[in-house]
Amino acid sequence: MAMFYSPFRETRVWGLRMLLWVGGTNTSSTLLEWEMSELLSHPECLKRLQEEVRTVGKGKQSVSEDHIQDMYYLKAVIKETLRLHPPFPLTVPHVSTEDVNLRGYHIPAGTQVMINLYAVGREVAIWGPDTADFKPERHLNSSVDFLKDQTENNVPESIGVVIRRMFLLIVSASPAT
Repeated sequence: MAMFYSPFRETRVWGLRMLLWVGGTNTSSTLLEWEMSELLSHPECLKRLQEEVRTVGKGKQSVSEDHIQDMYYLKAVIKETLRLHPPFPLTVPHVSTEDVNLRGYHIPAGTQVMINLYAVGREVAIWGPDTADFKPERHLNSSVDFLKDQTENNVPESIGVVIRRMFLLIVSASPAT
């Protein structure tokens, strides 16, 4: 009986299972840790967030997930935390589907690329000279809602568009096979 190649060998299944578990748990806990650290380091932001939660939850017995739609400062705090402290500094590898010229560099179709989210979150041309500062207010006037929007304005959710917008990236040495 001939042996055939299966992409779902036991080691691959185990690896995928670990990737899903780490990606689903570590990212959330990392976000919460950085969020609390930033809020404790910036008491004025913490106070404003507390006021927002109290205002939205006023007269209610508890605040639920449905109330998040009305918590604009909370969304801004989450966006700013993800900008400064992405759970993973580099994205998972992607493969370019067509030739791209990016800031004078030619990236042929089939090249494996990884976006440096850490660098994108600190790009002065995008975020201004105060890029290292925790300022959730920079996201308040944005029309993007991270709970609904999957467009180029939502950096963690829009890696493909980021490449087109000519942000920073790391190109691997060899094209994907």
